[in-house]
Amino acid sequence: MEQQKRMVLMAALVAALLMLSAFVTATNELESKKAASAPSPLSEESILPDPAKCWEDLKSVPGCAEAIMHLKLRQLSKECCNAIVGIADDCLGVITGSFFTKLILKAACKIL
Repeated sequence: MEQQKRMVLMAALVAALLMLSAFVTATNELESKKAASAPSPLSEESILPDPAKCWEDLKSVPGCAEAIMHLKLRQLSKECCNAIVGIADDCLGVITGSFFTKLILKAACKIL
């Protein structure tokens, strides 16, 4: 009976260690993803992203800013999509002004 209790206790400890290890691994992966995302350029008040700085990368690609402003998905080029994917989500939200427009642009870029 005593040996059976030890085996149950040992199995519980092993299970707890495996769950703890999985949790730590998942937390580390989440932290590394957060660290990899680029921060958005902040305005002088440091509350919201600065729209002018958010547009800088998009304006450097010919026709990209116009395609985004008028939601002309057929005019999106691969270079424009690379610029869209490269900017922070906060910036894209400020530029498009709509959560749904942001999703449409990202979906269109994934299709290209």
